[in-house]
Amino acid sequence: MLVTHKFSLSGRCPVNGDIDYYAITVETDRMIEAHSMVSTARELLSAPTFQEDFTKALASAIGAKVTTACRHGHVFTEVTA
Repeated sequence: MLVTHKFSLSGRCPVNGDIDYYAITVETDRMIEAHSMVSTARELLSAPTFQEDFTKALASAIGAKVTTACRHGHVFTEVTA
């Protein structure tokens, strides 16, 4: 079984305070309660954070593969942890 969750959230850049818009994909072979997963992601984005740190922290917190895609100004970055 492969379960894929996709959702979007926004956070703040720790360098200049701009809003970063995240497209988040979670892949797992088990059930993860959606509300809990999104709440965890929101909590991790409540303070300005780097995309790489957020992606690693979310993957660790929910025990799943996480890919984030984010636009930082004119740069589009994808990170997988």
